[in-house]
Amino acid sequence: MSQTAPAGNSRETDGAGAGCAGADHVGHKRGGGTPPPSLDSMALLGAAGEVLIAHCGETYRLRRTRQNKLILTK
Repeated sequence: MSQTAPAGNSRETDGAGAGCAGADHVGHKRGGGTPPPSLDSMALLGAAGEVLIAHCGETYRLRRTRQNKLILTK
C-alpha cells in the first residue's frame, strides 16, 4: 500500500485504545441500541483494494480477493 499513515496512527499505540482487551465495550452490546455504522467497501478499500488497520498495537490488512470477497489478515 502506497499511502503513509497519519502521525499518531501507527503501531506505537500502547494497547489502551477502544476495543482492546480490558477496554470498556460501550456500544458493542447485542440486541437493541444503535446499529453499527455502515461503510461501502469501495469507499473503505479504494482502488488499491486493501487498507491497513491499526488495532491494539497490531496492524491488520483488509483486502478484496479475486473472487470479490473480503479477507482480514494479521
